[in-house]
Amino acid sequence: MHIVELPALGTRLALDEATRSSALDKELSRLNQDHYDLQRLLANTPIRSMLIVGAGAGLLPLYFAAALPDARICVLEPLQKSIKTLQKNAKQNGLDNIHILRGSYADVTSAEATLFVMESHGTARMSFYRGDLDHVTATKAVPTFSMPDILSAFELTKFDSVFLSDNSPATHAVTKGLTADNCGLLTGVLAETVDPLDLKIFLKQQGIRAFLRSDDHSHFIDEKADGNMLLSIVLPIYNVAAYLPQCFESLLAAAPPCTEFLAVNDGSPDNSAEVVQTWAARYPSIRLINKPNGGCASARSAGLHQATGEYITFIDPDDWLFPDSLARLCRAAVLGSTDIVQGGFAKYYESSSHSELINEDWIARDFHRLVLDQGNIRRLLTLQPTIWRRVYRRVFLLENGLDFYHHIRRFDDLPFQFEALSLCRSFKAIPDFIYNYRLQRPGQDVAVNDDRLYVHFDIFALLDSFVRRLGAQQVIAQLLRVKLNTHGWALGQIRDEFKQKYQELALADIEATRQMLDETEFSKVISERDDHGALVTPKKGLFASFKRKQQPVVTPAPRKTEAKSPPLDDEVAVS
Repeated sequence: MHIVELPALGTRLALDEATRSSALDKELSRLNQDHYDLQRLLANTPIRSMLIVGAGAGLLPLYFAAALPDARICVLEPLQKSIKTLQKNAKQNGLDNIHILRGSYADVTSAEATLFVMESHGTARMSFYRGDLDHVTATKAVPTFSMPDILSAFELTKFDSVFLSDNSPATHAVTKGLTADNCGLLTGVLAETVDPLDLKIFLKQQGIRAFLRSDDHSHFIDEKADGNMLLSIVLPIYNVAAYLPQCFESLLAAAPPCTEFLAVNDGSPDNSAEVVQTWAARYPSIRLINKPNGGCASARSAGLHQATGEYITFIDPDDWLFPDSLARLCRAAVLGSTDIVQGGFAKYYESSSHSELINEDWIARDFHRLVLDQGNIRRLLTLQPTIWRRVYRRVFLLENGLDFYHHIRRFDDLPFQFEALSLCRSFKAIPDFIYNYRLQRPGQDVAVNDDRLYVHFDIFALLDSFVRRLGAQQVIAQLLRVKLNTHGWALGQIRDEFKQKYQELALADIEATRQMLDETEFSKVISERDDHGALVTPKKGLFASFKRKQQPVVTPAPRKTEAKSPPLDDEVAVS
């Protein structure tokens, strides 16, 4: 007799000695690790019936039978040996609510109508194709059932929960037959062979709640079935009519199914609204939202609050995307319900029709796997604002009160990015180029060099309040780096008649950060800079009193609404 402790249930099971195996130990470990997730899910779904697809090592049906004594635990299992062992252990432990159907799932419209099994020496191999097995003559055909047949065999019309016991294709085939009418909750093992995006879209389209986790616990899919939109794309529209056809064409080729396109017309004086309406007539997923002119921030905010997608992205309508790019971002995002996922981008210079792929090898190297360490994620805070090459989990934004400041009429992407990355708890970067960022288009502000640059101080006043509330020294230090880079760039741009006032305001701005930051950390950040002469005019200017011996950093390029020119780099160095 083999005794298995189930402390989460406050009970133990007495199993036949033949049941002992590494597979059973693996199931026990998984149950102990997943117990509270399962309890959370099951608590929100009254379970009167459960279908377990595959008996596995035999522990899973026994666990659920003990945890849900009033529920019918139905097991679909193709192997006769596994069935006999399960029946023996169920009887031995007085669990009379387990019901077994020998067979496997097969779609009635599929050519895979028969499952072949070869059992020998305690092992078993299965395939829908007899030729895949070594000894064709030793194989046995196992009956297959459609989902209506399975329900009928157990005299049910719906399973409150369906549990996938392993990651085999035969087990996961059952998902093809699930609908909201026959399945209330899908749980169990997430197979490596399953495309996570396809599965997520299927669950949304069918309205099925689900929580599936990979065997190694590195990935999971969580579907709450609270809406059928996966992605919302927000486009702030203002004087971009000429660029909208290319943008929409690229978006339709880039986005996955279950996507909505929210074009927010910010009182544009050109015919942008008419262009959007023409596209919306052809594609119902495109929706025009009209509002009085309030600036890019207010347009993005309006889109955010009308969005229904699980994920959201903010695209500049004069840019365009690579094919399948947003689908690739979403595929990475749905594994683990990641807060933010980003891809690479290319700069396109309209005056010369030249494209340049931006090299970000260090990001692809350090963030290609899901990163949960906030300290690591916050290394990204000093990057140039590039909110358009990311998808954000919408609930993450709403729960943290992340939005665009309406009164910031320029550079509203800077505070949004800084706050979002500061609060982000899960981040991933895919090593793919997804976005074409257009520079030097006619009509852009290509020479911002006057008092409009004073908007930086309104932005940094907001961020000072944010970091003061957050109280994280690492974030305050990163804000200081952003200020140094931004003010250094601005002083190289602004006309002489505005320079002295900008210097005075910048010095006070940096001093405000100094008051919040540990003096040692403040000195460390200042000591990183050795390029004051290149950044500040005159040389003995803004940073003179802070100068140390340092290593140079790369200056940031101006953002979309600032002057854009090829010689400037796009990012600042990250310490």
